[in-house]
This record gives sequence, C-alpha cells and structure tokens, in this order.
Amino acid sequence: MSYDRTRWEQEAAADKEVLSPKAKWAGNAIVGRKQHNKTHAQHQKKKVPIPKHRHRRVRSSENKTSRQERGTSSGP
Repeated sequence: MSYDRTRWEQEAAADKEVLSPKAKWAGNAIVGRKQHNKTHAQHQKKKVPIPKHRHRRVRSSENKTSRQERGTSSGP
C-alpha cells in the first residue's frame, strides 16, 4: 500500500507542477531523452557507412574501365 500512496502523492505533485506548459514539456523531454539518444545512435550507425561504400564502388568501377581501355589500346 505504501507504493500506491507514494505514487498518488507523486501524481498530485505532478498535477501541481504541470500548471505551466513549459514545466510539462521539460518533464517529457527528460523522460524521452534516453529513447531519443538510442534512436539517434541507430540512425547514425545505419547512415554513416552508406556514402563511403557508394563512393568506393564508383571509383573502383571507373578504374576498371580505364584499365581495360588502356590494355586494349596498348595490346595490339
């Protein structure tokens, strides 16, 4: 029962504090910060390697075509 009582007191205190929208917004920001950081980290992990791979692939294909052209021109 003590748990219920403390929860009731916490909710009452929260209701008093939430009179101003700024206070409510700040509370939500604090609560959601952990999830936000997690999402942001996942987003970075996914997004960072893509341009590197694409860039490497494009350059290597250009090098192959230029080598083939040189090889055919110098061979015969």
